[in-house]
Amino acid sequence: MPDNPSRSLDDLLRERARLDSELLERQQLVAVLLVDLVGSTRVFDQRGNVAGMAYVQRFVDHLSPLITQHGGVLVKTIGDAIMACFESPAAAVRSAVAMQQSIADANPSLPFLEQLHIRAAVNFGPALLRENDLFGDVVNVAARIEAATAADEILISPSVYRLIEAQPEFAVRQKASAVELKGKAEKLDLYAVLWRPEAQALAAAAPASSPITIVAVPAPSREPGTPSIAVLPFANLSAEKDNEYFSDGLAEEILNGLTQLRGLRVIARASAFSFRGREHAIAEIAEKLRVQHILQGSVRRTANRVRITAQLVNVSDESQIWSERYDRELTDVFAIQEEIAQAIVDKLKVDLEGRSGESLVKHYTENLDAHNLYLKGVFHSNRYTPQDLAKAYDYLHQAVALEPRHAGAWVQLAEYHIHRSFGSQPSAEMPLALEAAQRAIAADASLSAAQAALAFGEAFYEHRWTDGWQRIEAASGLPPTAWYFVWGGSVYLSNGKIDQAERFYLRALETDPLAFVAHFVLALLYNGRGQHELALQYANRLIEINPKAGGASWAIVGSTHISLGRTEEGISWLERAQQDRPSEVVSAAYLAKAYVDCGRRADAERLMADVENMRRQSYASAYWLAVGTLAVGDFFGALDWLEKAATERDLQLGFIPGTRDFDALRSHPRFAEIMKSVGLPILP
Repeated sequence: MPDNPSRSLDDLLRERARLDSELLERQQLVAVLLVDLVGSTRVFDQRGNVAGMAYVQRFVDHLSPLITQHGGVLVKTIGDAIMACFESPAAAVRSAVAMQQSIADANPSLPFLEQLHIRAAVNFGPALLRENDLFGDVVNVAARIEAATAADEILISPSVYRLIEAQPEFAVRQKASAVELKGKAEKLDLYAVLWRPEAQALAAAAPASSPITIVAVPAPSREPGTPSIAVLPFANLSAEKDNEYFSDGLAEEILNGLTQLRGLRVIARASAFSFRGREHAIAEIAEKLRVQHILQGSVRRTANRVRITAQLVNVSDESQIWSERYDRELTDVFAIQEEIAQAIVDKLKVDLEGRSGESLVKHYTENLDAHNLYLKGVFHSNRYTPQDLAKAYDYLHQAVALEPRHAGAWVQLAEYHIHRSFGSQPSAEMPLALEAAQRAIAADASLSAAQAALAFGEAFYEHRWTDGWQRIEAASGLPPTAWYFVWGGSVYLSNGKIDQAERFYLRALETDPLAFVAHFVLALLYNGRGQHELALQYANRLIEINPKAGGASWAIVGSTHISLGRTEEGISWLERAQQDRPSEVVSAAYLAKAYVDCGRRADAERLMADVENMRRQSYASAYWLAVGTLAVGDFFGALDWLEKAATERDLQLGFIPGTRDFDALRSHPRFAEIMKSVGLPILP
């Protein structure tokens, strides 16, 4: 057997020393930045794990460049967490501040259910760099600090504080002393980096010995908060299920009355009523709608009597601020609604802005039959199926027949005809929409939704673009609704005022976070700007708001995926849209373009030929036929369809200033003539 003597103790000690030396050589002092996205669980609940993770990853990708811009190295990302290292603690803090500001700037443009926040922790000390990862106590302590950090906060360790306290660009305050971190025997003082404007006031008020200096980094401004409330659908406890229209209508009229007050933020009906028929904790509703108070109640109607209960809840501790039960004659229902609204104003201390003594809840008739017909019309119009919309139309017309000055019913009819005009000949619907809006204004000129509906008709149908814009401007002092912002945003867009249009659509979502049309147009607008990732977020929300919407909603999702280079996924969405609704010309136009882009020109031409044949049987938008015809390379055919769209007063023409659908035609003289004929601007 070969001789194999054991190694001496000296050899082992020398080898250990060599390994320790190599280990120490690979250790260095670094500032460790740990960032965690807050709210990702809610996103996963809303979108599902796969789509939710993709959405969170886009936030991570958005934040990562802010590491390298400040001289750092992205070590790794794990789900919704980021680890980075920097040579200096100051650089790490600057990066964390930039991330907080970036998220704060981005969130207002996102639906609130999809807004994320970050918490960040910075520590400084020796770390071992191995296989693209960081190891050492400095990392472990940073993780413990991050766990103690709140959303929108940056906490730093004493070692970081000592190295940046003399730098005048930072404002730092001691958050807590001798904090016991999980798993660590040592207790640490923790310091918060102030990246919001509050740092200015805090620094100015602090004594000279206080460890606070002026922050030099600007932060996004925030308006002071106002009281907020969601009025949930009142439960129908009547023996007849058909009385649901009555309980809904009672709650909605209280909601509408409260929206007249500028000192109170009221969530629109579509979002508040989305919680009907499902068990939800108060805290969950408050988080999704971002409100401080909730009004809920029930209605029991028997013969000519009604029992109404209502309670106002403070969501912070789920305590009742106020509650009441009313047992009255049915003829007293208007008085009950007013009493409830006034109680809310009193308990929330809302400024009535000189309206003391005025009725908050508007009623346009004392005729209970007309009122019931109106409530039934609103109830069915909010269900959106063709059968329900037909019922809504009948009920609303019966209401105005009994009460010709019922402004609320006329507004509903105006919106009904505008919506129908996107899927049928505008000449058959828009004159009726204009008349209904004018009748509503004649009865009550303070209704911003009526003013906006009329402005939309003046611009998009009568091509009086400036008149429509001026009407929106004139109505800016009226109590706004989500539809005021939707129609107003569209009028701004048609006038080439893209930034104002975007702001209006986003304001619509503040009022009504589930506003379908606002999400749809924002997806189109951001696609037109080349902001395809942002467009996809709004397009995906369309599916979440109404998974059965199909048609144009799926088409927007598909076309956005294609703009992002995900051709196969985009075509899948577009083909689903076509299968769901073969007559849907929006999906056909985008699908034709996708087929051409991937070499399937014959399929594209066949698809557009089928759509043209269908148009001979029923209406299809000439605008979208122009988009599809241009996609297959028929420039002159596309111009012919655009001329047809102008002749038919196709409402889609008004959106041209915010899209890139006709970039290939913008320099053509015929395109300029068409745009001039309808008075639209040609933007670069």
